[in-house]
Amino acid sequence: MNRYSGYKDSGVEWIGKIPNHWKMKKIKHIGTSKSGDGFPIKLQNDETGTIPFFKVSDTNLCGNEIYLNSSNNYVTETTIKEMRFKVFEENSIAFPKIGEVLRNNKRRILSQPSCIDNNMMALEVKTANLGKFLYYLMCRIDFSFYCSDGTVPSISENQVGDIKIPIPPEKEQALICKHLDKRTSQLDSLIEKISRKIELLKEKRTSLINQCVTRGLDSDVDMKDSGVDWIGKIPSHWYISLLKYASYLINKKRLPSQGEKKISPEYVESGTGKITNYYSDHGTEGLEFQLGDTLLNKLRVYLSKVVFCNFSGLSMGEMIVLRPIKYDPKYQFYLISSGSFIDYLNSFSEGVKLPRTPVEGIVRTAIPVPPQDEQVLISKYLDKKTSQINSLIEKETRRIELLKEYRQSLISNVVTGKVRITEEMI
Repeated sequence: MNRYSGYKDSGVEWIGKIPNHWKMKKIKHIGTSKSGDGFPIKLQNDETGTIPFFKVSDTNLCGNEIYLNSSNNYVTETTIKEMRFKVFEENSIAFPKIGEVLRNNKRRILSQPSCIDNNMMALEVKTANLGKFLYYLMCRIDFSFYCSDGTVPSISENQVGDIKIPIPPEKEQALICKHLDKRTSQLDSLIEKISRKIELLKEKRTSLINQCVTRGLDSDVDMKDSGVDWIGKIPSHWYISLLKYASYLINKKRLPSQGEKKISPEYVESGTGKITNYYSDHGTEGLEFQLGDTLLNKLRVYLSKVVFCNFSGLSMGEMIVLRPIKYDPKYQFYLISSGSFIDYLNSFSEGVKLPRTPVEGIVRTAIPVPPQDEQVLISKYLDKKTSQINSLIEKETRRIELLKEYRQSLISNVVTGKVRITEEMI
């Protein structure tokens, strides 16, 4: 590791020691932090506007990009003058000032003069190099550590201004920014490639399940038209029924017992049915389920939160319980979690903000019914194949986590002077 010749204590625990020639300064002594303005909705998207207006949500749409570029909202210069809205200079660093987002690194550099809403703050600086350096440094700062106590965390202009940070000489700022631009770009490109690989694996898993639950395992079998659009052709010896004749809808409700497993959709992973918390904090009545049942979340059904129950417990929230009659339990799970089935249920969901699929519509859905022995073979085959795909997805997901951890460590070590950047490293 390339180090500086000497170090001194910064006086700030998370920073530790810094190079002897670096200085510790309060943010208010190197820039000006100001909050944005409250924009009436009617002024947020003027077709004749030329000045972009950014909200907190805009910082989530640009992934790992450093700059806030195009916006969905623009305002006119006339409106800005009449309402006395602030326009922040190019190279200012914009960031959320309220809520849980204070804990993440959603900091962005304004690529042009811009307005921001009153849930954000921006730090205006004198030079582009300093702005870029501070961007990388602020990605390391957890603002929630400095914010006011309260139900909703928030940070003020004065609190931001009083934060002490390390500042290297201007020439080193430029070297650090060039190095981090290069290295983070390489890492982000690799993360993007891995993310795309994961998406392809998920698509492969979806396609495999769709194929097997509607067409079986024998590619040479005679086929017939099912008469159902979402199913298409099925093997000639299969038949079509309604879900309510192949699975019971369980409506038995009761209060949970102490220590009993309670499953609610917020703790179910989309697409896989993986449960992240077996003990939901819901204290109301739940639907009783048993080994072999399938849980299906009917709220925002497109999220595909479907659980195979290899234990008993209570289903909380909006997850219905289906118990197989004419199905192998695992085949029922694969059928109900298949992308084609979920897409069909979503097609008649009701509501805009919180779309729900009517239970009556779910149980009246036409479904394919293979012979029992074939269902078991299909289930075993999908267990094996999806397990292999899921393992690959977990492996690649872990790679992304490690790369993100390395990225954060890289930035932290460089902006606090633990690693010395030279011309040869650019």
